[in-house]
Amino acid sequence: CLHQLIPSTDYLHFPGSEEVIKLVTQLVVVDFTSEKGIRLASQTLDWILQSSSQSSRVAFLPSPSDETNITLLQRIVMALQAAPSRRAKIGPFLAGIFGNEELLAALGQIDVDVHTSDLLYSLVDSLGLNTNYLRNALSEHGAFSKTKSMETQHNLSQCTSKMLGLQPGVNAVITNSKIYPLSDSKLLFTSSDLNLMFVQAKMEISGLDGLLSEVLEHPELFK
Repeated sequence: CLHQLIPSTDYLHFPGSEEVIKLVTQLVVVDFTSEKGIRLASQTLDWILQSSSQSSRVAFLPSPSDETNITLLQRIVMALQAAPSRRAKIGPFLAGIFGNEELLAALGQIDVDVHTSDLLYSLVDSLGLNTNYLRNALSEHGAFSKTKSMETQHNLSQCTSKMLGLQPGVNAVITNSKIYPLSDSKLLFTSSDLNLMFVQAKMEISGLDGLLSEVLEHPELFK
């Protein structure tokens, strides 16, 4: 069910590497209403903008403890993650939001005032993103409206609980199907940790490739 909720196109990439085949998939389960979740999302964006992430693709899976508390921040992240064009600009734009404390705090609400809305769309324009797409996506009848987002979140929460064993409100990183829950960790999670998970996954893939080559070259040894 995760593939239905997060299509193969809805991933963030190092800018300019969108068409490169990725060895590693990292799903980042985030509670956008918690301090730990905000930090995890921020560090994830920091990681995806590092050149060392070019063989990885990343997608956010929102996991609020309360399915009715869908903040505008979550809706913006998910709408832009699904944006059909200008993909190279999305990571830098989201990093800009998480780096703006005033805007980040304001977007942590379900509804925002006119000043916050103007600040948001000013940032959208400055980075060359499609303002109309985001306005329409977040509108009352858009794909990421408050009502539609609550419906989507309900399905996603059921999916992550059933398939991954992760309850609502839990922050976690899933790297090539290996699950790393972070909710009980007292250590600060950084982009370097994402990099280490990425490197480990690449090493495991390299090991499998080597074993496959050996099987194909010397099948008699494995009978």
